[in-house]
Amino acid sequence: MSGKNVEALPLYNFRQKETVDDVLINPRLSAEKRNQVKDLLVKYKEIFSDVPKVTYLIEHKVELTESDPVKRKPYPIPYKMQEVIDKEIEDMLAMGINESSEGPYASPLVLVKKPDGSYRVCVNFQGFE
Repeated sequence: MSGKNVEALPLYNFRQKETVDDVLINPRLSAEKRNQVKDLLVKYKEIFSDVPKVTYLIEHKVELTESDPVKRKPYPIPYKMQEVIDKEIEDMLAMGINESSEGPYASPLVLVKKPDGSYRVCVNFQGFE
């Protein structure tokens, strides 16, 4: 590194910053309706989170059309952006969103800039010959 202090972009919150207490309920609702909304929020508070989580409610199956593994070389990534990718992967591993693999398949990663200036790490699965 060239001696510059490179700060990683924030990608995920590990600690919940917002809770059901932060939900604004329409004051025009009757007191009874506001209480019903509050009860629902409390009952399902685990889904009202700004922290990403894994769901086991559904399963996705990918059916392959070929038996040979597809492996593509990674795209060149600027050194500064590699730190963003590394941090994102580290965070997702820590949260259990993804897991390490030594599988024979490989697809290149791409960074997509979000409206707030941070980046989303994506995988390019297209373009296979």
